[in-house]
Amino acid sequence: MGTNKQSGKQYNRILWISALLILAVKVLISWRTYGTNDVTSWIEYARHVSTKDMFSIYELIPLYNHPPLMSLWLKFLMWLTGGNSNYFPQIFRMAPIAADFGSAIVLWRICRTYFPEGEAFLRTMIAVTSPILIMVSGFHGNTDAIFGFLILLAGYLMAVRKQLVYSALVLGLAVNVKIVPVLVLPAFFFWIQSKTQRLRFSLWFGGAALLGYLAHFVIVPQFILRNVFLYAGLGGIWGFGRLLQNVKLYRGLGIVLFAVFILYFSRRLGQRSQAGAKIEEIPVENGLNLFRALALTYVSFLSLTSGFGVQYLSWLASLVVFLDISLALWYTLSASAFLFMVYTHWCGGLPWGYANSWEAAPWPPEIVILGYLAWLCTLALFAQNIKALRSTKGLLPSA
Repeated sequence: MGTNKQSGKQYNRILWISALLILAVKVLISWRTYGTNDVTSWIEYARHVSTKDMFSIYELIPLYNHPPLMSLWLKFLMWLTGGNSNYFPQIFRMAPIAADFGSAIVLWRICRTYFPEGEAFLRTMIAVTSPILIMVSGFHGNTDAIFGFLILLAGYLMAVRKQLVYSALVLGLAVNVKIVPVLVLPAFFFWIQSKTQRLRFSLWFGGAALLGYLAHFVIVPQFILRNVFLYAGLGGIWGFGRLLQNVKLYRGLGIVLFAVFILYFSRRLGQRSQAGAKIEEIPVENGLNLFRALALTYVSFLSLTSGFGVQYLSWLASLVVFLDISLALWYTLSASAFLFMVYTHWCGGLPWGYANSWEAAPWPPEIVILGYLAWLCTLALFAQNIKALRSTKGLLPSA
């Protein structure tokens, strides 16, 4: 018993030190680089909402695909920097970096709930030290890490703490950071077994989500629908979108396919719990199925989508540790190598400064190959878990 406690303290100490060191690395990268052209776009958005208003931006800048809450955040950042865009790229990336640190804390608590101490430590460290998160949060310049943290926190509140209302509110906040978290709704919905609690969750989530959008739905409904809800990413640079000639034709098919499999994974994993049970009655170990469903949501998306942005790889970076640990490592390594090469290409070489994808030449063969390798890792996870859930026991691989 004493040895286990000592090991637990040691793991805890190493994890905290690692998380703080990684945080410092991200801050250093942030303050020594400009980031990608996404940062340039954010500066343009910030100037618009600060000098004009938060409604016309959706009509005048079709590329502004972020929820209204982000406009308030941009106004705050412009006030914080005194309108000086020279400091904006660095200040902007502090929130994603802080979100990653929050994710490390929550992930450690989740993993310790479901895995033996040593295995929990290993899985958490894969995410905490992931070069994907270092590059996306410390360099790229977007809000993906923020909603990633909120999804993890919502899962923790639901499955571990059994706090349905708080979980719904946090998830509602997540879709006010980016619309992407709507993809994980089936995972939560089917994991909840009580019909009454499903309704409560839906109402609390819907209220929290709608709060940020309501005024814009009334004033500029067509433009917020076009910009936020119908945005589909870039085609022809990832997965089936790169393999197939007719990207437009596959785009619709891809949406249908990953919607079907998101529902399939969520429903099958939700069925592992006792039908009709309240979340307070669901055994602790069954909470792991919620996190596996969350991970498989993004595995399905990355496997089947034609629309893509390189920062999308961060969506799975933390959640992948709830699946097969070997494939989680392969995904982390291959996606990290792909990202590194892409950013280096966009920067025109090392050291990194400004990664301008708008003016960069098409990807050379080595980047294309690394992209296929990262995509194949998501396909391997996809196929492995389809097979596992179709088996008699229906148990997903845990090691």
